[in-house]
Amino acid sequence: MTMRLSRFFINESLSPGQSLILSPHLVNYIVNVLRLKTGADIVLFNGQAIDKQAGEYTATLTDVSKRSCIALIGNFIPKNIESRINTQLFQGISRSERMDYTIQKAIELGVSSITPVFSQRSNLRKLNDKQLKKKMLHWQGVATSACEQSGRTVLVNVNPPI
Repeated sequence: MTMRLSRFFINESLSPGQSLILSPHLVNYIVNVLRLKTGADIVLFNGQAIDKQAGEYTATLTDVSKRSCIALIGNFIPKNIESRINTQLFQGISRSERMDYTIQKAIELGVSSITPVFSQRSNLRKLNDKQLKKKMLHWQGVATSACEQSGRTVLVNVNPPI
């Protein structure tokens, strides 16, 4: 029985043979949550296509300590599970957990982009710029996590609310 490899989004260009120092957030997750050790195999994706081909990279953790992890990037695996139909979701803004759940499930179902919509009955009608920026970062993080979990290789964008 084979174990499922953990998938991580990396926001930079990747190439086979490259050594990559992982972000502190990923280091914490890899070391303290997953408890992976040196030599563990993982999968990385950056949401970018190579020669119009989406995919992901195999990688091996070459150095794991409490505060840093280095991954050696292996082969590029072409993998395109994206729908040919461009589906955009316009979602009325709802309370925090409900909105997170909606974003997560919409991405798992295959939407291409999500646009939150302020409506007359929205609970979050009065957000200042700082609060809105914080919400957008949070929603994009939820979208990134949903892409990691569902196996998508192209990152779904959460557009600014209208």
